Amino acid sequence: MDTINSYIISAVFSFLLGAVPFSYIVAKLYKNIDIRDYGTHNPGAGNVFKVVGWKAGILALIGDIGKGTVSMWIIHAIFDFNPHTLLIFLMFSVFGHIFSPFLQFRGGKGAAVAGGAFLYIVWLKVGFGAVAILALVALPAVLIYFFSHSLVLGLSIVPFVFVFLLYKFGFDGIFIIITSVELLILEIIAIPFIKRDMKELNGIFKKSKLV
Repeated sequence: MDTINSYIISAVFSFLLGAVPFSYIVAKLYKNIDIRDYGTHNPGAGNVFKVVGWKAGILALIGDIGKGTVSMWIIHAIFDFNPHTLLIFLMFSVFGHIFSPFLQFRGGKGAAVAGGAFLYIVWLKVGFGAVAILALVALPAVLIYFFSHSLVLGLSIVPFVFVFLLYKFGFDGIFIIITSVELLILEIIAIPFIKRDMKELNGIFKKSKLV
């Protein structure tokens, strides 16, 4: 198969697999609701945690992370793309999640999908070192979430920590630059959600002062 066709097939496949709305499906199965009508109205795993419960949230999160990982694994297994090329298809998976045609192009933020795809790509580069990177990235995010109760704010620190760790683990400059651009795009997409959570936190602080 020529290169152009392999790129087109990989892009379409990554987009469509990324578009599978696991959070929407899980919420329907557990409570027969449209998750977009509740909570933050975001059809993502974080909203499923809040609205449906932790068991459903974990299942939705596994689905979202899994589709990012599986999409990269399949196209790598078939076409043997290098990690730099896989980074391009990672964004097709993320955009599939964000602009899901199965949800009238109203998808989630794409953080879990990106995380799953990055996990596989980094694994190709450093093997079990990917587990160490994942743990080091997750730690500050979990701490911020613990104190703020905001998943969005917790995730907002991830790009900075992740890029720093890529540098410390000796990843090449091109890989780091592509990754940085992709993470910047995700941060821009998350801005409305960060503003919303900051507004909610300000309200909580004001109430606590009045008590």
